[in-house]
Amino acid sequence: NFVVEATNDGIWDWGIQTGAVYFSPQWMRLLGYSPDEVRLSTEFFFTIVHPDDRARTAQVLQEHLDGRIPVKQVEIRLRQKSGDYRWYLDRGKVVARDQDGRPLRMVGVITDISERKQAQEALRLSEERFRSLFENSPIAYQSLDREGRFIDVNQRLCRLLGYEKEELIGSDFGDLWAGNVQ
Repeated sequence: NFVVEATNDGIWDWGIQTGAVYFSPQWMRLLGYSPDEVRLSTEFFFTIVHPDDRARTAQVLQEHLDGRIPVKQVEIRLRQKSGDYRWYLDRGKVVARDQDGRPLRMVGVITDISERKQAQEALRLSEERFRSLFENSPIAYQSLDREGRFIDVNQRLCRLLGYEKEELIGSDFGDLWAGNVQ
């Protein structure tokens, strides 16, 4: 309990045969619910999974239940009591099977990863803006690796040199000046 509270993760425990699910108080707090607002079932869980994430979540779960992947791990959006969605890393594992190998019990944890996802999105947008400025710059630009091979060029440089981008990437800067770029 101390570890769970210290890490701010929510625990779940699913009796697969009965369909009953235990959601820890921390799990409920992460989503803004009180215990009387949460139905202890997988159906409740799937009602709060973002519609765009449901099929993938169900697929990963089934692959784990079938034994094709060792751990169920999926990044999903869950609807808060407020109606807003936040990102979570949902991980779980079957911990008991019957004599025929059918899963009986699965336990897992959710971790709020919303801040990381927001940072990733901000970085993606920043890179997109940089890429647009880079590609449309009136200044010719090149980036070389340590061996002097082109790893990136913009369209201005391609026009100046008379090469397509694909021709320059991977070629040696020295070969360009020697006239050996193919």
